[in-house]
Amino acid sequence: MIKVKLLLADYLANSGDTIDQGRQSAIKTIKGLLTQIDFKAEKIPDNNKEMFIRLLTSLKGEELDKNEKSLVEEIVEYS
Repeated sequence: MIKVKLLLADYLANSGDTIDQGRQSAIKTIKGLLTQIDFKAEKIPDNNKEMFIRLLTSLKGEELDKNEKSLVEEIVEYS
């Protein structure tokens, strides 16, 4: 479900006249991080913002930037 939301967000970001580069970068980063997860072995905490941010931060190896955190908040809000 998360991947579908990210793909939709990616589409929406590209369909406007002005593309927010920070948001576009956040979408690409989170998509890339999600590809590193073995969904059969891991449960994604998409309803818990802090746990989801912690998981993505661990995968990224550094703190998420403000655009990435904002995107995570949107994902959790609409989960």
